[in-house]
Amino acid sequence: MISSHYRSTPYIRVFASHADVGGLVSQYVEQFDGRVAYEFDIERLGDVKVIGIESPSSGNVSVVVTDHFDALPAMLQRTRVLYEVESVAQTLAAVRKAGIAVLQEETPVPVGYQGRFELAGGYVIELAAFSPEGLRFRK
Repeated sequence: MISSHYRSTPYIRVFASHADVGGLVSQYVEQFDGRVAYEFDIERLGDVKVIGIESPSSGNVSVVVTDHFDALPAMLQRTRVLYEVESVAQTLAAVRKAGIAVLQEETPVPVGYQGRFELAGGYVIELAAFSPEGLRFRK
């Protein structure tokens, strides 16, 4: 079962502009008992930043910050949820074993590694694993 590899509850993916992200983060932290868990830039995509907010009462969100949503890769635009895993490669092996389509192989990112797969109907799930070096982005 793929979910046996998950180390976190889901992070719902949301997108925000640079102008709106401060208000979004502030409101989620204040109104939903949240805390910023991590924050990093994805320089290869230009102005893209990712902010993870955790809330024990209201759930987690993974905010992708950009003013150029339409320029993002399609699989990133269609990602709806993220799970932290121990190993992206092992989780993707379980995905393949289940006969589910892998969209993104294990790929290095500032926090460690990510990968993506797609369920029926185009529901894209992102996987992320923090490397020892990537832990510096944890708050």
